[in-house]
Amino acid sequence: MKKSTDQVYKVNIGGAINKSEGWINLDIERKTGVDIVGDGKFFRPYTVLGVSRVDVIRCSHVLEHFFPSEIPYILKLYYKYLKEGGELIIGVPDLDIVIKKIQDNSRKYLHFWEQNFDPIAFDCLYSAFYAFPITNANQHLKHYTVFNELSLQSLLESVGFKHVKRFRCKTMDENHGFDDGMLSPSSLNMICTK
Repeated sequence: MKKSTDQVYKVNIGGAINKSEGWINLDIERKTGVDIVGDGKFFRPYTVLGVSRVDVIRCSHVLEHFFPSEIPYILKLYYKYLKEGGELIIGVPDLDIVIKKIQDNSRKYLHFWEQNFDPIAFDCLYSAFYAFPITNANQHLKHYTVFNELSLQSLLESVGFKHVKRFRCKTMDENHGFDDGMLSPSSLNMICTK
């Protein structure tokens, strides 16, 4: 990678195969579209990009895959490696929306044995509904942490992030060119600055 003081570094952590122009994809799995293979909880821009700070870090449906005890450390790491005024963009499943869905139609979201079952509640709350057994090879797909707007905003502010705002995106353009989980109506999307 060419290092330049004018170059903007935008890193999409957990990007898998979702590519968007101008973004560097870092993912734990080597797949088409992944620029850097690595674990988002150990992100160090100098090691992978040759720069000490980046302009934007984006994590779409990544944080829920870490244990609650790891989340503050990970967010502090992202804060440390963002340039002053840099942005952190996060999308996670919204616990409040999932609970509302269950309250409105518990049969659809909790009756896993029925044909019209929707696994979103199990995915968000328990990671129990997968069509494959959990093994060492796919352990990273499980959800370990849940968030609602207040908990995520408080956590981001406790790390030092400012101007924490929720946003919704309905199109790929509004989603920084990505076609991923942040487009879901059940996604809690937040943007904040260092």
